[in-house]
Amino acid sequence: MLDDEDAAALKAAEVEAVVEQWGEGFRALASNPRLRFEGEEIAIVLWKPIKITGQDAAELKMREPTLNDLGQLDNLRGQMLQARRLVVACCAITDREAGAIGMRDMGLIALVAEAFTGAARSTGATL
Repeated sequence: MLDDEDAAALKAAEVEAVVEQWGEGFRALASNPRLRFEGEEIAIVLWKPIKITGQDAAELKMREPTLNDLGQLDNLRGQMLQARRLVVACCAITDREAGAIGMRDMGLIALVAEAFTGAARSTGATL
């Protein structure tokens, strides 16, 4: 079993590994127990499971938004519609499935989406 100092060092190393792969915008989210950073996706553990293809799903897998994904939002009016369409694209779910996501879960999804923006800004990119 790890002592407190070793556990803290391990946690710090895990945070740095997330930042190294995903960018500085993810530092604050790296230790969130409802997020798992898995390869090219982030698994988001849901407070309230939703149905995906008719099956209960306790988590969503979200990939990094692309410029094409963001371009699809340009002609949409309203932040909620834009957020919904981004979730549909980046989580590979239908519009109807996205509509079942609760506000607590949407809040965390929004933090992840914002972290991508923060990660882009840390490279010098501007939006």
